[in-house]
Amino acid sequence: MSLASADGASGAMPLLLQPPQSVQPPRSPDAPPPLRVSSRRRSRYGSVPLLVWLFIQGLPLGRALEPAKPALIEEVYARSIELTAQSNSLSSALQVVLLGGLYLCSAVVVIRRPHLSLRLLLRHWPLLLLLALVGASVAWTYNPEKVVMNLLHNCGAVLIALAAALRYQTDPWRMPAEASWALGMSLLPQLGAVVLLPAYAIDWEGRWTGLTGQANTLGALAFCAFWAGAAAAIARPAGNRIARVGPFTVMLLATLAMAGADSVTSMLSSACVLAVMLRLKRGGGRLLSLGALLVVPVLTMLVVTLASVVNLSSVLGVAGRSGDFSGRTTIWADGIDLIRRQPWTGWSFDDHAHVIRTVGMQYTTFHNGYLDLGVAGGLPSILLVLALLATAFLQLNRSTRIARELRVCALPFMLAVLVYNTTEATLVSPRNPIWLLLLTLALLGAGRRLPGTAHAVFFTLVPTRYRR
Repeated sequence: MSLASADGASGAMPLLLQPPQSVQPPRSPDAPPPLRVSSRRRSRYGSVPLLVWLFIQGLPLGRALEPAKPALIEEVYARSIELTAQSNSLSSALQVVLLGGLYLCSAVVVIRRPHLSLRLLLRHWPLLLLLALVGASVAWTYNPEKVVMNLLHNCGAVLIALAAALRYQTDPWRMPAEASWALGMSLLPQLGAVVLLPAYAIDWEGRWTGLTGQANTLGALAFCAFWAGAAAAIARPAGNRIARVGPFTVMLLATLAMAGADSVTSMLSSACVLAVMLRLKRGGGRLLSLGALLVVPVLTMLVVTLASVVNLSSVLGVAGRSGDFSGRTTIWADGIDLIRRQPWTGWSFDDHAHVIRTVGMQYTTFHNGYLDLGVAGGLPSILLVLALLATAFLQLNRSTRIARELRVCALPFMLAVLVYNTTEATLVSPRNPIWLLLLTLALLGAGRRLPGTAHAVFFTLVPTRYRR
């Protein structure tokens, strides 16, 4: 029987006439796993909302510029009532469209990768409980519409951070590098206003406010820019030296802005970032322990309590600060009293609108992140934020490649945020760049290779030998 007739019954091509098959060489165990290009493309624009949001920080989108003048106590109180009476960002049509667009774009990126997004959120379960607590405060608030808007903004901030984490999964070092450019561009109009519009950009005490309207707000923006520039210029494992010129320039602009704003809190936090980052860079990574990280808020509460009952002018005068922390001790005492009155539920997340109207609080914050959070959500909210920081720390101390590289810049920022909230309030503040960057770093550091998969869920270019 001929070869053709033997195979003719089945209709298959004769063996000798088949084209040669390409032989795939065996893949080395050290070779990178195959990439899922479609997954990368689905989130390649996920960082755009974060970068746009960082760039517009401090710009007067929903308010008019006012000449600087001394503020009387009555005017400060009236201003606090006016700010809390507004439905958060709904007072400006431009802000509604802009923030709504950023939230919507982030939601599209997250929805296209639902399983990975859900896994990252579950690894930071305290964040989900914190959002639930914000929403649950509608039950005991006098301003339910304010709480609902606060919940929407908090969910929007989580969406922006989650979309950015999905984008930077293959190269986490792009996050601080691109954030430094966005924040550096945001500082340029602030410093330009100081030169061109000094009557509007410098307050009556001589402190720079830029276009933000508050010297401490400009200091917070500069602190974020300083961290991003330091992470891109110093902590990055490798890179072109010429490419570091930009981040170093951002650091110089941030230092100039902090010095002009006379923001001692921002300068101390930036010094903390730089010192810890250099130590981690030199020591290889695992310097901070969980106890060392969580001891900062405990010491903060001790300082707040001590400063509320004891005159520390003789001690703080050496550091150039007043004994009452520039009038903060009186506000701290009021915050401690309010927490004692509502220790488990707080006064709800209504931007302290009810407290300002009933108790006579003159300012919109208590100038302490832990007291501010305790007044809004009680002691459970403080515990949930500390649990969120603990989970983020544990994720960053895993033996994966992304954790090894990201912890050098993420852990200093986490520690500096705890220090910063000693005299300022940024925790669970969805429209603050410090809180948004903290969420992004936490979610970005939570990625790891899932068992049984042929590719890394986070940092897909990691060789196999680095994974455990």
